[in-house]
Amino acid sequence: MSRPLNPKQLKFVDRYLATGNATQSYIDAGYAGRGRAAENAASRLLGSVGVKAAIDGARAKALKTHEVTAEWVVTGLKKEAEREGEGASHAARVQAYKLLGTTVGLFDEKHVHEHSGPGGSAIPLNLTTLSDDELRALDGLLARAALPPAPAHLGDPGAGPGGTGPTEPE
Repeated sequence: MSRPLNPKQLKFVDRYLATGNATQSYIDAGYAGRGRAAENAASRLLGSVGVKAAIDGARAKALKTHEVTAEWVVTGLKKEAEREGEGASHAARVQAYKLLGTTVGLFDEKHVHEHSGPGGSAIPLNLTTLSDDELRALDGLLARAALPPAPAHLGDPGAGPGGTGPTEPE
């Protein structure tokens, strides 16, 4: 069982629920950090068991109080996506379609994670330290990632404008 939240934590939760901005909520709650320090501390605060439970509990209560269900949200988005005429907005329709598609999993967005070395520099890779097995595995990965070869006529300096072979002089 977690201990009760202190006044700053309660204010943080209140501000976060109102704005969704953890860093600004951290500052508004009276914590001293600013900039990157506030971002990091706010992130840690969001991850703490008591704060997370308070946020989840408040959200669940709000959903129940306002009778917000997944079905209600999807129905509203569908209505917005299909709205035409006065008061309709193309941008709102597009956004509604996007949210609907995301909600039902039509857009399986892949997340890309880039990694870097110290200070944002490239990660040093010394191929001379890799074993033969590791080099073969790397070679296999690179081969699978390689683009297919270009059609022969694209790389052939003797290919004519149509790409079918040398042209005859006129």
